[in-house]
Amino acid sequence: MTTDEAKRILCRYRPNHPEDQDEEVLLALRLAAGNRELQDWLAEYRTVDRRIREQFQALPVPRGLLAEIRVDQRRRRISHFGRRGALALSVAAVLLVSFFVLKMGIHPESQAGFAAYRERMARSVLRDYRMSLLSENLGEIRGYLRNLSGTTAWQLTPGLEKAKPVGCALLHWRNHPVSIVCFDGSQNGFLYLFMVASVDVPDAPASVTPVFVSIGKLSTASWSDNGVSYLLATRADPDFLKQQF
Repeated sequence: MTTDEAKRILCRYRPNHPEDQDEEVLLALRLAAGNRELQDWLAEYRTVDRRIREQFQALPVPRGLLAEIRVDQRRRRISHFGRRGALALSVAAVLLVSFFVLKMGIHPESQAGFAAYRERMARSVLRDYRMSLLSENLGEIRGYLRNLSGTTAWQLTPGLEKAKPVGCALLHWRNHPVSIVCFDGSQNGFLYLFMVASVDVPDAPASVTPVFVSIGKLSTASWSDNGVSYLLATRADPDFLKQQF
């Protein structure tokens, strides 16, 4: 079962609901238990699902709709008013479901580009993503990521070559592996280097010249070199990030 398949199945998951006994749901839950990306996604999914249900419950019922439904049950027809009320609720439902699709990463193509990738990786930093391997040895880090089929053919910037590595982890973006290496920036906090094959992310940076973008409290730099697209993120001042190049 792939990560994307698990996400689609977990859309059926409801706590204390009979569908929890569905074998596919249980399998996806077991997969999520050992997959930090799926754990984060499921937590966010449940939060958004709860908000959508609350918004549905808060939708005003059109005046007279209940009476129209009762009349329809007797007459087997829907009046003009009833159709109008049903249409209003349908439009609201479409808007809420559209929000849900965009929020939860049941991805339209417009959400597959580098900007969406950068946003997703930045969120993992803001959640203080924990490294799967803690090590100050780059050789050990490369070997660990290689065993997980992560990107290992990467080159460090001059600043990162001087920084002390802390550890690494593997994420997935649309079922493609993303290697993460964390560096100790001393008093400036940590630096997170994300690496993915350029072909796996539409409109990935085409140049070795870094592009600097702020995302919330994060400063990021993006560039590509030799088939690998890089994203460097830190909570530190943007000037500190620029010093890494």
